Amino acid sequence: MLIIVTGSNKGIGHGIVNNLVENATKPTTILMTSRNEVLGREAYDALLKKTNKEYVQLHYHQLDIVDQSSIDRFAQHIQEVYGDKSIDVLVNNAGYMNKPTDRQSESAEPTLRVNYFGTVRLTESLLPLMNTHGRIVFVSSTLGALSHHAPNVQEIFSSDSLTIEELNKLESDYISDPKAAHEHGYSNSSYTVSKTGVTTYAKLMARDHSNDPRHIAFVSCHPGWVKTSMGGSEAPLSIEDGIQTPLYLINLNYSELISNNGKYFDLKKVCPY
Repeated sequence: MLIIVTGSNKGIGHGIVNNLVENATKPTTILMTSRNEVLGREAYDALLKKTNKEYVQLHYHQLDIVDQSSIDRFAQHIQEVYGDKSIDVLVNNAGYMNKPTDRQSESAEPTLRVNYFGTVRLTESLLPLMNTHGRIVFVSSTLGALSHHAPNVQEIFSSDSLTIEELNKLESDYISDPKAAHEHGYSNSSYTVSKTGVTTYAKLMARDHSNDPRHIAFVSCHPGWVKTSMGGSEAPLSIEDGIQTPLYLINLNYSELISNNGKYFDLKKVCPY
C-alpha cells in the first residue's frame, strides 16, 4: 500500500504520518512531502527514527503544489519508483492561510493558488497513477461551508450541473476581483472561498469519475480547529484530535467509503457543507 500525504512536515499532515507509522498493521509505504525541503527532511528524519516495523517504509520527496514543474517531477518519481496505478491513498493536506490578511484582497491570490488550484493540479497530475479502489482525501474546512456565502452563491456552488471548468472559473474570478465577488455574495474570506472550492471539487470529481473502472473514492473532511501554525494557539483541539477524521477516511472499509463517494465528513460523519 502506498500512501502520500502532502504538507506533512508539520501540523495535521505530520500528525497523520506519525499515526500511520505507529499503527500500520500491514506492508505500507508512506511518502511525506513538503514545499520546504530542509524542514521536510528534518521532519522525515525525526519520524524515521520511530519507524521500527520491517513492513513500514517511510520516504520523503520535495513537492511544491503551486509549481507545475515540481508536480511533474513528483509524478515522474512516483511512476519510476512505484509504477503505474501505484497510489492507494492521496491525502491532499497542504494548505495556506494568512490570518491577518485573510479578509483583505491581497490574500486572494496566494490563498487560492495553494488551497484550491494547487490541490486541483496535483490531483489531476496524480489521478492516472491511482490504484483500483484508491482513495483521495481532501482536508478541507468547515470555514468553507456554503452558509458563509449569500444564498445566490450557495446555489451556484451546489448546482448539480456545475462543471469543474466552471468551478475553476468561479475561483479564478474571485482572485481577479475579490471586492466585486464579495459584493456579489461571496464570503470576504479568501480561505473560505478556497475551501468551498476544495469541498465542491471533491464532490464533482466523484460524480465525473463514477464510471472510472478503478472506482476511486473522493471525499473531503473538516479536521477541526487545531493548534497548528495555521490554526493558532487559541484553537481548542490538539493535532491528535485533528487527525482523527482524516485517518478515519484513510482507514475506513472501502465499501463503506465508496458508498459515500463525494461526501464531506466532520467528526467521522457525513455532513452537509
